[in-house]
Amino acid sequence: MKPSIRRTRHALPRGEAEVWAPASARYGISPYACKYLHTAGVLREFVSAAGSLVAQSQYLAAAHLALNGAELVGRCVSERTEQGVTQRLRNGLTYLEALEPPEEGRLVPEPDALVKLRGFTAHPTLEPPAGSELQFSHATFEYVLNRLALATDRLWTDADASTIRKFAAAKIAPMRTDGQSHHIESVLTHLEAGHTPGTAIPHEQTWRPIPSAAIH
Repeated sequence: MKPSIRRTRHALPRGEAEVWAPASARYGISPYACKYLHTAGVLREFVSAAGSLVAQSQYLAAAHLALNGAELVGRCVSERTEQGVTQRLRNGLTYLEALEPPEEGRLVPEPDALVKLRGFTAHPTLEPPAGSELQFSHATFEYVLNRLALATDRLWTDADASTIRKFAAAKIAPMRTDGQSHHIESVLTHLEAGHTPGTAIPHEQTWRPIPSAAIH
């Protein structure tokens, strides 16, 4: 990836830098890069798990995971003064939609419908919002998961100064599994294999569009 993970000069503000300092010392890369790799690893996990659930027709759980990913993206691109889960989710959906124009004929779900769907997946005993059943479609999952995979790369490769500043300040805490920084290590291994974080995600065959040139 360019710029190189190991050569980045992006910095974290005080407080965030201290949180990521142990990982930085362990892997020999900057606190900012550690924070990005962890975030990329979490997004990959959300996308992979959602893809697995889609393959099993477990759409409620898949929608919840996919929209958790959208909220995480929203946290990455929101100002610290923008509080609340719903606002971060909306910011994330706006960022995902702006990544690139949709292919002709492909569905772009309405953000309001996805926000309502997220509320229903979190509280399934509530009365579902009107029309929410229309959001349980393969096209919706294809759109959201494809955009999340794209964002996993773009948060590094195409981030402008504003996005870098917002991501640096975002409250994202490292998580260790059995004492290991699993998400950082898994993405580093993925990069060393020649991939980018948003590619070669397990179960992506359930949602990644097949290029038209590959269809005969």
